[in-house]
Amino acid sequence: MFMKQNAAIRRDARLRIGPKVFGEPWISLVLVFLVEAILSAGVYALFGDTEGESFLLSTLINGILAFGIATLMLRFVRTGEVRLSDLFAAFGKRFVNLFLLGLVKALYILLWSLLFIIPGIVRAYAYAFAEHIAADNPEWEWKLCLKQSKQLTNGYKAQLFALDLGFIGWYIVGLLCLGVGFLWVIPYHISARTCFYEALLEKERLIEEAKETLRKAAAEKAAKEAAERAEAEKAAEENAAPDDPQTTAEATEE
Repeated sequence: MFMKQNAAIRRDARLRIGPKVFGEPWISLVLVFLVEAILSAGVYALFGDTEGESFLLSTLINGILAFGIATLMLRFVRTGEVRLSDLFAAFGKRFVNLFLLGLVKALYILLWSLLFIIPGIVRAYAYAFAEHIAADNPEWEWKLCLKQSKQLTNGYKAQLFALDLGFIGWYIVGLLCLGVGFLWVIPYHISARTCFYEALLEKERLIEEAKETLRKAAAEKAAKEAAERAEAEKAAEENAAPDDPQTTAEATEE
Protein backbone atom coordinates (compact mmCIF):
# COMPACT_ATOMS: atom_id res chain seq x y z
CA MET A 1 0.00 0.00 0.00
CA PHE A 2 2.87 2.40 0.84
CA MET A 3 5.42 1.05 -1.67
CA LYS A 4 6.21 2.88 -4.90
CA GLN A 5 5.76 1.14 -8.23
CA ASN A 6 8.82 0.32 -10.34
CA ALA A 7 7.92 2.92 -12.97
CA ALA A 8 8.06 5.64 -10.31
CA ILE A 9 11.34 4.25 -8.96
CA ARG A 10 12.95 4.31 -12.42
CA ARG A 11 11.67 7.85 -12.88
CA ASP A 12 13.27 8.86 -9.57
CA ALA A 13 16.58 7.38 -10.76
CA ARG A 14 16.40 9.28 -14.06
CA LEU A 15 15.62 12.54 -12.27
CA ARG A 16 18.67 12.14 -10.07
CA ILE A 17 21.01 11.25 -12.92
CA GLY A 18 19.61 13.91 -15.21
CA PRO A 19 18.30 13.84 -18.78
CA LYS A 20 21.67 14.42 -20.49
CA VAL A 21 23.67 11.28 -21.23
CA PHE A 22 26.89 13.28 -21.08
CA GLY A 23 25.78 15.41 -18.16
CA GLU A 24 27.93 15.76 -15.05
CA PRO A 25 26.10 13.13 -12.91
CA TRP A 26 26.26 10.53 -15.68
CA ILE A 27 29.94 11.16 -16.41
CA SER A 28 30.84 11.08 -12.71
CA LEU A 29 29.09 7.74 -12.20
CA VAL A 30 30.60 6.33 -15.39
CA LEU A 31 34.08 7.19 -14.10
CA VAL A 32 33.30 5.54 -10.75
CA PHE A 33 32.16 2.28 -12.31
CA LEU A 34 35.07 2.37 -14.73
CA VAL A 35 37.47 2.62 -11.77
CA GLU A 36 35.64 -0.26 -10.07
CA ALA A 37 35.95 -2.44 -13.17
CA ILE A 38 39.66 -1.67 -13.54
CA LEU A 39 40.35 -2.44 -9.88
CA SER A 40 38.50 -5.75 -10.03
CA ALA A 41 40.17 -6.83 -13.26
CA GLY A 42 43.61 -5.78 -12.00
CA VAL A 43 43.37 -7.72 -8.74
CA TYR A 44 42.11 -10.85 -10.51
CA ALA A 45 44.90 -10.63 -13.09
CA LEU A 46 47.58 -10.31 -10.41
CA PHE A 47 46.40 -12.73 -7.74
CA GLY A 48 43.57 -14.94 -9.00
CA ASP A 49 45.60 -17.93 -10.18
CA THR A 50 43.66 -20.79 -8.55
CA GLU A 51 39.98 -21.48 -7.93
CA GLY A 52 40.39 -21.12 -4.17
CA GLU A 53 42.21 -17.83 -4.52
CA SER A 54 39.65 -16.67 -7.05
CA PHE A 55 36.78 -17.35 -4.65
CA LEU A 56 38.48 -15.56 -1.77
CA LEU A 57 39.42 -12.64 -3.97
CA SER A 58 35.93 -12.52 -5.42
CA THR A 59 34.44 -12.44 -1.92
CA LEU A 60 36.91 -9.83 -0.71
CA ILE A 61 36.64 -7.55 -3.74
CA ASN A 62 32.89 -7.87 -4.15
CA GLY A 63 32.29 -7.25 -0.45
CA ILE A 64 34.54 -4.19 -0.29
CA LEU A 65 33.40 -2.67 -3.57
CA ALA A 66 29.73 -3.50 -2.95
CA PHE A 67 29.87 -1.57 0.30
CA GLY A 68 31.75 1.26 -1.40
CA ILE A 69 29.21 1.44 -4.22
CA ALA A 70 26.32 1.35 -1.73
CA THR A 71 27.88 4.21 0.26
CA LEU A 72 28.60 6.23 -2.88
CA MET A 73 25.15 5.69 -4.41
CA LEU A 74 23.31 6.52 -1.19
CA ARG A 75 25.17 9.83 -1.04
CA PHE A 76 24.42 10.47 -4.71
CA VAL A 77 20.70 9.64 -4.48
CA ARG A 78 20.25 11.69 -1.30
CA THR A 79 22.43 14.69 -2.05
CA GLY A 80 23.37 14.54 -5.75
CA GLU A 81 27.08 14.40 -4.83
CA VAL A 82 29.45 11.80 -6.29
CA ARG A 83 32.50 11.24 -4.09
CA LEU A 84 35.08 8.77 -5.43
CA SER A 85 36.54 8.25 -1.94
CA ASP A 86 33.28 6.55 -0.93
CA LEU A 87 34.30 3.65 -3.16
CA PHE A 88 36.99 2.83 -0.58
CA ALA A 89 34.79 3.42 2.49
CA ALA A 90 35.29 -0.17 3.67
CA PHE A 91 38.95 0.45 4.47
CA GLY A 92 39.12 1.37 8.12
CA LYS A 93 38.00 0.11 11.50
CA ARG A 94 35.00 -1.69 9.98
CA PHE A 95 37.03 -3.65 7.43
CA VAL A 96 36.76 -7.03 9.22
CA ASN A 97 33.05 -6.61 9.87
CA LEU A 98 32.38 -5.67 6.23
CA PHE A 99 34.57 -8.50 4.95
CA LEU A 100 32.55 -10.95 7.07
CA LEU A 101 29.36 -9.41 5.71
CA GLY A 102 30.47 -10.05 2.14
CA LEU A 103 31.85 -13.51 2.95
CA VAL A 104 28.79 -14.81 4.81
CA LYS A 105 26.45 -13.29 2.25
CA ALA A 106 28.34 -15.02 -0.59
CA LEU A 107 28.40 -18.35 1.30
CA TYR A 108 24.67 -18.21 2.05
CA ILE A 109 23.84 -17.53 -1.58
CA LEU A 110 26.24 -20.26 -2.75
CA LEU A 111 24.85 -22.87 -0.35
CA TRP A 112 21.25 -22.10 -1.26
CA SER A 113 22.21 -22.23 -4.94
CA LEU A 114 23.55 -25.78 -4.45
CA LEU A 115 19.99 -26.93 -3.67
CA PHE A 116 18.51 -25.38 -6.77
CA ILE A 117 19.19 -22.18 -8.65
CA ILE A 118 15.93 -20.51 -7.62
CA PRO A 119 16.55 -20.64 -3.82
CA GLY A 120 19.94 -19.03 -4.42
CA ILE A 121 18.33 -16.24 -6.44
CA VAL A 122 15.74 -15.70 -3.72
CA ARG A 123 18.46 -15.52 -1.07
CA ALA A 124 20.46 -13.06 -3.21
CA TYR A 125 17.46 -10.75 -3.38
CA ALA A 126 16.80 -11.16 0.34
CA TYR A 127 20.30 -9.87 1.11
CA ALA A 128 20.36 -7.30 -1.72
CA PHE A 129 20.53 -4.29 0.60
CA ALA A 130 22.79 -5.60 3.36
CA GLU A 131 25.58 -3.21 2.30
CA HIS A 132 23.17 -0.25 2.15
CA ILE A 133 21.99 -1.03 5.67
CA ALA A 134 25.60 -1.33 6.84
CA ALA A 135 26.34 2.08 5.30
CA ASP A 136 23.33 3.62 7.06
CA ASN A 137 24.12 1.95 10.39
CA PRO A 138 27.89 2.02 11.03
CA GLU A 139 27.51 0.52 14.50
CA TRP A 140 25.69 -2.62 13.34
CA GLU A 141 27.40 -5.97 13.01
CA TRP A 142 27.20 -8.01 9.82
CA LYS A 143 24.61 -10.42 11.27
CA LEU A 144 22.13 -7.65 11.97
CA CYS A 145 22.66 -6.14 8.51
CA LEU A 146 21.80 -9.44 6.82
CA LYS A 147 18.80 -9.95 9.09
CA GLN A 148 17.47 -6.43 8.50
CA SER A 149 17.91 -6.76 4.72
CA LYS A 150 15.92 -9.98 4.80
CA GLN A 151 13.14 -8.29 6.77
CA LEU A 152 13.18 -5.16 4.61
CA THR A 153 12.82 -7.10 1.34
CA ASN A 154 10.19 -9.47 2.71
CA GLY A 155 7.28 -9.33 0.29
CA TYR A 156 9.18 -7.13 -2.20
CA LYS A 157 11.78 -9.49 -3.68
CA ALA A 158 9.57 -10.16 -6.71
CA GLN A 159 9.17 -6.42 -7.32
CA LEU A 160 12.94 -5.94 -7.12
CA PHE A 161 13.42 -8.87 -9.50
CA ALA A 162 10.94 -7.25 -11.91
CA LEU A 163 12.88 -3.98 -11.65
CA ASP A 164 16.06 -5.80 -12.67
CA LEU A 165 14.29 -7.54 -15.54
CA GLY A 166 13.22 -4.17 -16.86
CA PHE A 167 16.86 -3.33 -17.58
CA ILE A 168 17.47 -6.30 -19.90
CA GLY A 169 16.58 -4.18 -22.91
CA TRP A 170 19.01 -1.48 -21.80
CA TYR A 171 21.80 -4.04 -21.45
CA ILE A 172 21.07 -5.36 -24.94
CA VAL A 173 21.44 -1.84 -26.27
CA GLY A 174 24.70 -1.54 -24.33
CA LEU A 175 25.91 -4.79 -25.87
CA LEU A 176 25.08 -3.53 -29.36
CA CYS A 177 27.30 -0.55 -28.58
CA LEU A 178 30.25 -2.95 -28.24
CA GLY A 179 29.82 -3.08 -24.48
CA VAL A 180 30.71 0.58 -24.02
CA GLY A 181 27.04 1.32 -23.41
CA PHE A 182 27.24 -0.72 -20.20
CA LEU A 183 29.11 2.18 -18.63
CA TRP A 184 25.92 4.24 -18.95
CA VAL A 185 23.40 1.47 -18.29
CA ILE A 186 25.03 0.27 -15.05
CA PRO A 187 24.83 3.67 -13.27
CA TYR A 188 21.16 3.95 -14.23
CA HIS A 189 20.46 0.41 -13.00
CA ILE A 190 22.32 0.83 -9.71
CA SER A 191 20.66 4.21 -9.17
CA ALA A 192 17.27 2.58 -9.64
CA ARG A 193 18.17 -0.15 -7.14
CA THR A 194 19.27 2.48 -4.64
CA CYS A 195 15.99 4.35 -5.19
CA PHE A 196 14.22 1.04 -4.53
CA TYR A 197 16.01 0.84 -1.18
CA GLU A 198 14.99 4.41 -0.41
CA ALA A 199 11.39 3.53 -1.32
CA LEU A 200 11.50 0.60 1.10
CA LEU A 201 12.75 2.90 3.87
CA GLU A 202 10.01 5.40 3.06
CA LYS A 203 7.44 2.61 3.15
CA GLU A 204 8.69 1.51 6.56
CA ARG A 205 8.54 5.10 7.80
CA LEU A 206 4.96 5.54 6.59
CA ILE A 207 3.92 2.26 8.18
CA GLU A 208 5.49 3.32 11.49
CA GLU A 209 3.72 6.67 11.28
CA ALA A 210 0.41 4.93 10.58
CA LYS A 211 0.99 2.59 13.53
CA GLU A 212 1.88 5.54 15.77
CA THR A 213 -1.28 7.36 14.66
CA LEU A 214 -3.36 4.29 15.46
CA ARG A 215 -1.65 3.92 18.84
CA LYS A 216 -2.35 7.55 19.69
CA ALA A 217 -5.96 7.24 18.55
CA ALA A 218 -6.38 4.07 20.64
CA ALA A 219 -4.80 5.76 23.67
CA GLU A 220 -7.05 8.82 23.29
CA LYS A 221 -10.11 6.61 22.93
CA ALA A 222 -9.13 4.59 26.02
CA ALA A 223 -8.55 7.79 28.01
CA LYS A 224 -11.91 9.20 26.89
CA GLU A 225 -13.71 5.98 27.80
CA ALA A 226 -11.96 5.92 31.19
CA ALA A 227 -13.01 9.53 31.86
CA GLU A 228 -16.60 8.75 30.86
CA ARG A 229 -16.63 5.71 33.15
CA ALA A 230 -15.22 7.79 36.00
CA GLU A 231 -17.94 10.43 35.50
CA ALA A 232 -20.63 7.76 35.32
CA GLU A 233 -19.36 6.13 38.53
CA LYS A 234 -19.23 9.51 40.28
CA ALA A 235 -22.77 10.32 39.23
CA ALA A 236 -23.96 6.91 40.39
CA GLU A 237 -22.29 7.41 43.77
CA GLU A 238 -23.95 10.80 44.16
CA ASN A 239 -27.36 9.38 43.31
CA ALA A 240 -26.90 6.49 45.71
CA ALA A 241 -25.64 8.66 48.64
CA PRO A 242 -27.88 8.67 51.86
CA ASP A 243 -29.95 11.75 52.70
CA ASP A 244 -28.47 14.42 54.99
CA PRO A 245 -29.09 13.41 58.70
CA GLN A 246 -30.30 16.91 59.72
CA THR A 247 -32.84 16.99 56.88
CA THR A 248 -34.07 13.53 57.87
CA ALA A 249 -34.49 14.59 61.53
CA GLU A 250 -36.46 17.71 60.65
CA ALA A 251 -38.73 15.64 58.43
CA THR A 252 -39.38 13.20 61.33
CA GLU A 253 -40.29 16.00 63.86
CA GLU A 254 -42.87 17.39 61.48
